[in-house]
Amino acid sequence: MQQLREEIGGRKKIMKLFFLLEHYNFENNTINPTPVIGNEFGIYYYGVYNDVVMKDIFDLLNRDYFKGTFPLELEPKGQKQDVENDTDIKDIKKRIDRVIEKFGRKYGGYDLEVETLKMVGVALHTKEQYMGWSIAEVLQETKEQ
Repeated sequence: MQQLREEIGGRKKIMKLFFLLEHYNFENNTINPTPVIGNEFGIYYYGVYNDVVMKDIFDLLNRDYFKGTFPLELEPKGQKQDVENDTDIKDIKKRIDRVIEKFGRKYGGYDLEVETLKMVGVALHTKEQYMGWSIAEVLQETKEQ
């Protein structure tokens, strides 16, 4: 998680990184239809997207957990959660670091939009036909083609 501050960019980029956190399979470099943490993503105007994730990001901004707006900079408030013995949180933190290491430095927001769409089998110019579809539906459809 130490890399988060340096690697987060704008809203588009953070949304795509959250998508990869949920769906990217590091073992075979594919997208899993089932999310790891539980946030279901779909295809919208700027590619993969989740309303709840975006709302949570803005809620954190409104509570001053981040300095400014975008790019995000962490500014922890209140009590720190003890994660030393929480395996789930430690695993998620490792996953976050892996996503940021693999994708955070390499791509900007637009590039991540194109790349994540490609990973689910959708070209940028054809994303409108999948508008509102869940990632599981898109993966099913694009595998059948």
